Amino acid sequence: MTAVSADSILESPPRFRRLSLSIRGKIILLAAGIALITALVVGAANYTRIAELTRDEATGRLSSQSSLIAHHLQNAFGGLRADVLTISSTPPFQGLARSLPQMRADPLDGSTADQWRKRLETIFGSIIAHRPGYVQLRYIGIADGGREIVRVDRFGDEILTIAIEDLQRRTDESYIRDSLGLAEGEVYFSGIALNRDHGLADEGRPVIRAVTPVYGPDGKTFGFMVVDADAAALLRSDSTSLDTDGAIVMLTDTDDYITQPRDGKASEFYFRGALADSVPSIVRLLHQSTVVDQTVTRRIDGEDFAIHISRLSFDAFKREQLLKIALVVPEKQFVAEANAIRNSSLWTALLLAFFASLASFAAARMVTTPLLQMVEETRAFGAGKRKISLPTFRQDEIGELSRAFTDLVEGLEKSRNSESAALSRMETLRREAVDALFVTDESGTLLEFNRSAEKLFGYAEHKVVGLNVALILPEFDARGRFPSMQCYLESCEDGSNGIVQALRTNGRVFEAELLINEIMIGGKRLFDGAVRDISERQAIERQAARHTAELERSNQDLDDFAYISSHDLKEPLRGIANHARFLQEDYAEVLGKDGNKRVQRLRELALRADTLTTELLQWSRLGRASLEMDAVDLNCIVDEVKVSLANLIEEKNAKVSVVNGLPAIRGDRSRLVSVFMNLIVNGIKYNGSAEKTIEIGVLADNAKSKGVASETIYVKDNGIGISAEFHESVFTIFKRLNHERAYGAGTGAGLSFVKKIIERHGGKIWLESEPGAGTTFYFTFPGSAA
Repeated sequence: MTAVSADSILESPPRFRRLSLSIRGKIILLAAGIALITALVVGAANYTRIAELTRDEATGRLSSQSSLIAHHLQNAFGGLRADVLTISSTPPFQGLARSLPQMRADPLDGSTADQWRKRLETIFGSIIAHRPGYVQLRYIGIADGGREIVRVDRFGDEILTIAIEDLQRRTDESYIRDSLGLAEGEVYFSGIALNRDHGLADEGRPVIRAVTPVYGPDGKTFGFMVVDADAAALLRSDSTSLDTDGAIVMLTDTDDYITQPRDGKASEFYFRGALADSVPSIVRLLHQSTVVDQTVTRRIDGEDFAIHISRLSFDAFKREQLLKIALVVPEKQFVAEANAIRNSSLWTALLLAFFASLASFAAARMVTTPLLQMVEETRAFGAGKRKISLPTFRQDEIGELSRAFTDLVEGLEKSRNSESAALSRMETLRREAVDALFVTDESGTLLEFNRSAEKLFGYAEHKVVGLNVALILPEFDARGRFPSMQCYLESCEDGSNGIVQALRTNGRVFEAELLINEIMIGGKRLFDGAVRDISERQAIERQAARHTAELERSNQDLDDFAYISSHDLKEPLRGIANHARFLQEDYAEVLGKDGNKRVQRLRELALRADTLTTELLQWSRLGRASLEMDAVDLNCIVDEVKVSLANLIEEKNAKVSVVNGLPAIRGDRSRLVSVFMNLIVNGIKYNGSAEKTIEIGVLADNAKSKGVASETIYVKDNGIGISAEFHESVFTIFKRLNHERAYGAGTGAGLSFVKKIIERHGGKIWLESEPGAGTTFYFTFPGSAA
């Protein structure tokens, strides 16, 4: 005897399956008929129990309807989530991330930030025009206080693109702060809140915000894609089309609610209205209730109601936002069927007992026929049929199941259509993308080739699809560098991209940056590639490297020249000074008064030249000697300088004070002492005030406002000041602005030393000054010692 497997039964012809199911159904229905007769006899003695079973059936119906409402709401939030992720993956988001920070053209295609804005405004306008429930689409940047980059609003039937000067900062908004921890691909749903414009709340526009992060080329969060959806439209979803036994009440965890009578016309959305004096009693009861997924009976305004309460939660940045859903049916309506059955159950039991045996066969046929119809329609739907025909007209369990299944199918069909539309939009974006894109299978066979790839390589898509990727990437060959796509992925340091040789149709080879991602579609392993021509960029980088090397060599030559010149000049200068002294000592009488005066002047000039060469030698050593970097407290540096200059400070009636604590940095202690020494001495020396003041402090807010990580330190005096025309040249070595007779001798090298020391620490220095109003020097260091 041949064994019959389960698979062979499933694969049997349709006629055999129908016959098998029909016989099986009749047997089941016959047994059910016998059981029914017994149940009816028992029911005649205990008809109250029958009514209780009917009530349980009504309770189950309410539970199913509540689940269907929850399903519609989940679809609504899922659609919003899909839209946010799809929109944020369009090219303008990355284009703006590349072009905005330095306000320069996009290095990839030369587009300006304004061009990327226009493209994104077009995309936003198209999306919001096709989404009546969306009231605002925004691209918000992290920089500049969270300023909006692009924004499109809906006002009634009008769609407005917001001008750049009207864009606002959003850093203080809670939904931005709560989204800072999101990973790429995650979506945060905010609670319901009023839309705010320039700090003012729009009382008529409660919204739910969906937020996803946008990462820049450096891998850091550059901004956020935000969709403001009308809360009422989102919560209503398609619930108005549902056929329910009673009214629907939905209440959020922030006391917003919507009521919908059984006629299907939903009420207005009440924002934060659950605690108002005029709120309906059912809303107040739902607000206070802790019952979940149960049907309870409650008296409201003098009437009993059957209420099924359930809760829906949707993920929002790793926490739950809760929505209570209540189906409310008058108790009389709810138990009407049960009462009718209870009153007639005894007579019905007697009649059914008589006719049950006659009706068994007919009942079996009546039940199995719609069941077979449901089986065939379900299989047809699974095979791709769009519309199904089920016995929804029936008022029994099969009808209820048919209606529930029909609603489920319609929901799936809507999801399928939404998914198809989204895929169509994504395919359009892919076809029109700036980068050259292609798709291959595991063997390297080309499956897709977008328009940018056609322009880059010179091949039409229909001519390359089906050929091996080695046609455009000659290194991808069984005998090349990369025998397979997987081999390429394993060779990349970051696992996805690298530099390869690419080949155009004219035979020209060029350097290209290749990005490969592995994807799975329908259980099939594919590879998605993006190619960028970087040959011009590489040439520019090589030229820049040559120029940098030449500049470094030139600077080194200048340092060497200054060092050698200053070192070798010192010996003859000292010789001149010594010989002049010998002449003055041995031949003073012969030289006479005028001759001695000239010899004295010669000595002074030789000594000054010696001092200048010493300063020049020290200047050259600043660029040659390495810094001894260590943690240095600048407060201690200032104290040390004040001790060294104590006599000068007292003699000149000066006061040196630190108005707030200075930071600790990493630097060369001796060099930093020189910085503060020169600035304080200059502030005292070039000062005609009776009481000379030197103020040292930190401008922390200044650094924060400019987005600088370091703090700005200042040294301010009440001296003679410096004209604006000399603000740059004052840092030039040996540049003196005043005669030595007025403010004493000096070489004019002090400020040039200060500038070079600060720049060697990675900082910068500048000044603000006016004649007669004193001078303030500002300088920064890259960071603190911590």
